[in-house]
Order: sequence, then C-alpha cells, then structure tokens
Amino acid sequence: MKWVCAIALCAVLAACDVFNPDSGLPMKGEALAQAQARAEHECRLWLEAVEAFRKDYRRYPSGREGLAFLVLYPDPEVHPEWNGPYGPIDRTFLDDPWDFRYQFRTTESEIMVISAGPDRRFDTGDDIRVVQRVDYYAQ
Repeated sequence: MKWVCAIALCAVLAACDVFNPDSGLPMKGEALAQAQARAEHECRLWLEAVEAFRKDYRRYPSGREGLAFLVLYPDPEVHPEWNGPYGPIDRTFLDDPWDFRYQFRTTESEIMVISAGPDRRFDTGDDIRVVQRVDYYAQ
C-alpha cells in the first residue's frame, strides 16, 4: 500500500510540474520571469531568421530541416544556395532556457516558434509561443 501511495504522489507531482527533473528544484520568481523573457526574445529572433531564410529559398524550412537548418552548415553539394547562418542567431540559440529544442510550426495562415517552457513538454499551458501571420501567396 505504501508503494502505491508513493507512486501516486510522484505521478501527481510530475503532472503538476512541481519540480524540474534536471535541477531538482522548481524555477520560481525572478529567475522564471527572466527565463520566460529570454525564451520569448529568442523565439522572435528565430522568426527573423526564418524570414531571412525565406528570402533565399522562397519557402519556410521544412519539418525535416527544422530550425537547425538555419544555423548549421549543410552539405554544400546538396544545398549550394544556403547562405546562412540566417538572421541574428547562431547554434547557441538552438535550445531554450530549459535546455530543450525550440520548435518551428506552420499553419495555413501562421508561422510560429515555440519553447516548451519550464515543464519541457510541448502543447501545455506554460509554452512560450511567438506567432506571425503570413500570406503564402504574397510576393
């Protein structure tokens, strides 16, 4: 019975994001606010880089390429048109303040860069998203 209670308590704590499994302690207060502000700023820088990429390639990065394609030199024989790194970023911006990779997503009318936030899980309430409306048909 004690084991069942202990397992249930761990599940509840994990579900409530009471602790960060990497640090052992939750990020709170000013430290959390600074990390969130940094993530939002970096998401905006990624969107600038995505737009710079679009000028060269006339498209956005594919899901397979991801954001890393904007800053990591690809094989020049496969991608001779690559003119990066793009925008005001470099490979040090690949991970958010919680050491998790930023994601780039597109919809029919928007592009977005997302940080998984303090819980390091995407599509939860603490995600940091910077969204930009786009018109794919405008030149």
